[in-house]
Amino acid sequence: MQRFFFRWIMIGIIALTMASPQNARAFVPLKIDLHILDFFKAQCAKRTALVDNRIEHFTKHKEKRETAYETFNDRLTRLIEKMNAKGYDVADLRADQKVVEGKIEKFSDDYAAYLDQLAVVKEYACNHTDDEWKTEITKARTTLKMVRVDAKAIADYYEDVIKPDIEKVLQ
Repeated sequence: MQRFFFRWIMIGIIALTMASPQNARAFVPLKIDLHILDFFKAQCAKRTALVDNRIEHFTKHKEKRETAYETFNDRLTRLIEKMNAKGYDVADLRADQKVVEGKIEKFSDDYAAYLDQLAVVKEYACNHTDDEWKTEITKARTTLKMVRVDAKAIADYYEDVIKPDIEKVLQ
């Protein structure tokens, strides 16, 4: 019986010490400086505007690039048909065209992935920490580098493979 009363007395003492004024201060809501909130709102708006501008810019360029590559592929198809009609051996050019179509497809996929990554960066602009936002920007930059490599690969393939094949067929 004494143990029972001893336990209740100890529980009461602990409860009273927890309810002291020094511990009660821990439950007072923190005052947040409004200037800090204004800074975060301004930073969020700036980041969102930056990403929106990038998305708009690259969306316009995507349409231009895809149109240019479609035109290039159509012109190559017409050239192959004309040369075939004149009796030239165009087997190499047809194989080159298949490779170019694959490179254009890869470019389009990487470009779409870049635009998707920019949408993720925009989402991270306000709702996540600076480190998380910077990580997503780094991923987007890496994807953009891949897009640029793909575009250069198409141009190099034309210069290094298709042009010499056309000249070889015409000789």
